[in-house]
Amino acid sequence: MNIHDVTNGGIVNYNIIRNPWLFMVFKDSTTRRLSIIEALEKAKQAHLAYSNPMDRVAVFRFLLAAMYWCWKETAVPIQGDRIPKEWVDYLEGKADLFEFLGEGKRFMQRSGLSRLRPASELIHEIPKGNNFWHFYHIRDYTAGICTHCMVSGTLRLPLFFVSGRPNLKSGINGSPPIYAIRWGKNLWDTICLNWQPREDLGEPIWVEPYRYKPEEKVPLLSGMTVPARLLYIDDPILDDRPCCVCGERPGSLHYTCKFEAAGTLENPNWRDPFEIRSAEKTTKASDITGTKKLKYDVKTHRLLPHIMDSMNVKPGDRILLVGFAVDKAKYVDIWERVIRVPKEKIAEDSIELLSNLHKSIKQTASNTYLPNRKARKDRAKKLKESLQNDLLPDAESKVDKLMKEYLAGELTFDAIASVYSKYTRTAARMLVTGISSKQISDRNLIAYSLPKAITENDSGKKQ
Repeated sequence: MNIHDVTNGGIVNYNIIRNPWLFMVFKDSTTRRLSIIEALEKAKQAHLAYSNPMDRVAVFRFLLAAMYWCWKETAVPIQGDRIPKEWVDYLEGKADLFEFLGEGKRFMQRSGLSRLRPASELIHEIPKGNNFWHFYHIRDYTAGICTHCMVSGTLRLPLFFVSGRPNLKSGINGSPPIYAIRWGKNLWDTICLNWQPREDLGEPIWVEPYRYKPEEKVPLLSGMTVPARLLYIDDPILDDRPCCVCGERPGSLHYTCKFEAAGTLENPNWRDPFEIRSAEKTTKASDITGTKKLKYDVKTHRLLPHIMDSMNVKPGDRILLVGFAVDKAKYVDIWERVIRVPKEKIAEDSIELLSNLHKSIKQTASNTYLPNRKARKDRAKKLKESLQNDLLPDAESKVDKLMKEYLAGELTFDAIASVYSKYTRTAARMLVTGISSKQISDRNLIAYSLPKAITENDSGKKQ
């Protein structure tokens, strides 16, 4: 099976408007590759099916930008229960801007580049090069990738690439923020839920080259589509082996590309439509490998108050959170979480208490019994770290599952706090041994030091 269009002269073409590359799942759980035109026509019946959250965010973000562009150019508003036919017709009429392969101008690519790299440079999760510590490890330039996966990898360029060599800079967002998207039951619902065009849309990268300096104001479409690298994908080679990303056998695979720096793009004045902001700063995913403190990894409940401030969250929403932790040029971790907002009205005081839950948990975790003997201090410190890393993530995953009931007012703060009792009681038994009255008192102090509700009274003092 060859997924490309080949001319009589042997030129390989691939158009992302007409060729089926979008991986979609239907209501009956069947999956299929669709073209963009087909996906838009079936947007009420299917949703994006990518297993990697990076692709779900990148592909949806591209589709939303394309819809903003169609809306801007046709002046036809979004209404009813389907994508306006005028948008689909306009997109199909501009299909020449979306040629992914071929001799002419290519989508999100630039000819004339010289820095040769393996095609796997676009795929973060494939262990390659000197990234040894994986059971499955590919060899650069010998593992091929299908054009379908090369498209989704290209769409990651505006979101998930960071600084590397001295001249390889991060994208417009800098270090990738935690992305939050209101995720609907199908593609159409998801587009509608996230439909928030700005007054200054500008032009996407497939229409106009990016021309903004780091300190200038960037229009929405320009910022959403500017890639963090210059790219040119070399033509595929006939090969019946499976794609090392998706496992499909399309009949030909890509092995190399040209991959170069795009200059300085990070812009402090740019506000990504899906970022979460806290105290006027963008929220980033933490590097758990650097601190070795897994308890500070993913705290959905800590992010929720900022999500409520940053997004137009409504009762019944499902919020997809995707965090990409990095350490300079090193890709550390990609994670996803889903927050389910109750269909009923959110309890008024739940968000205020929730905003201080993390601080209260931190105070609980820091309540350590250190024996007077200096020889045992190191042991107690290491034991405390072990307890935090082993038990706190388990407790926090249970808290995340209770968030919907808590926000609806069905659970009290004390019920949330009681989840941590397993941690505090285990810590008490391990940190303090013996049966003297002081040891029993110290043990009880740790065992019952659960998170407390921290609020602010009218005077602004915490109580």
